[in-house]
Amino acid sequence: MEPIVLQNTTEEGALLSATFLPSSGMNLISYKKDQQEVIDQTTRQAFAERFSGLGPVIGPHFFRMQPFLVAKPVRKDLFPHIERVFARGQTDPYSHGIGRYVPWTYEASSQKIEAHLTGNATYKGAPIKDLEGYDFSMNMLVQLEKDGLSIAMSASADKECVTGLHYYYALEEKKGRIKGPIQTVYNNQGAFEKIPSSWLEKEQQMLNFDLSAFADYGFLPPFEDSSSWMALQTGNRSVKVSYQGKTDGVSCQIYSPKGASFVCIEPIGAKNPRRLDSATSSFTAKITIL
Repeated sequence: MEPIVLQNTTEEGALLSATFLPSSGMNLISYKKDQQEVIDQTTRQAFAERFSGLGPVIGPHFFRMQPFLVAKPVRKDLFPHIERVFARGQTDPYSHGIGRYVPWTYEASSQKIEAHLTGNATYKGAPIKDLEGYDFSMNMLVQLEKDGLSIAMSASADKECVTGLHYYYALEEKKGRIKGPIQTVYNNQGAFEKIPSSWLEKEQQMLNFDLSAFADYGFLPPFEDSSSWMALQTGNRSVKVSYQGKTDGVSCQIYSPKGASFVCIEPIGAKNPRRLDSATSSFTAKITIL
């Protein structure tokens, strides 16, 4: 399948364009406002090697399955990346779920994509549910609007599942800050802890995180709310990621290794993606280049 390029024009006359690869897990390989690219293009090699980098999806599971949950036999013949990630000590061949590794079916127009993936579909003759280890369905509605890129995702499965976006936003000179309204607890590898005061603005419910430090943390919308936003400020550029989901069923993960050229801002249809408790997942997000 060829790339899908969506285009629209802002009220101020700037050209927006978003390019997706439905044949490679619905990866968002480019998102621009005029000539300003916000997806980190230096991560293309990671995308080519192991389906990481650029703009992958999350689902139907988060991060890496425990070894005893990985579907057997592992079909190393289907994906060249499996030998490479196993050589690095990983045991899950499909980190963050099979959704980013296989083609999706879709219908598209100049500003919209409706994409679907089911466990009953096959990849090179193998049922996708056999690769993931259980049956599921995932849906993705993408619309490039005048004020940004709108994405709705949903999933249902035979067991606990999740949906999310794992987009790699470029940092200018490897520097930036993340701000957004949050609760004063954060998800640290599956456990919720009190947020360090140095991460917060004075009003205590506004994140102000310096990306010179390592980040792999989850944050929740403010109390009694099912929506929030995270804004990246890097150099003279800002990107705002607004997200909304079910009450007590949505969060946003921030991932950026120390010294990285990117930060991942990940809206996720689960409160705690490392401790899933529902066989359905959904959220909506809008990404605006300011």
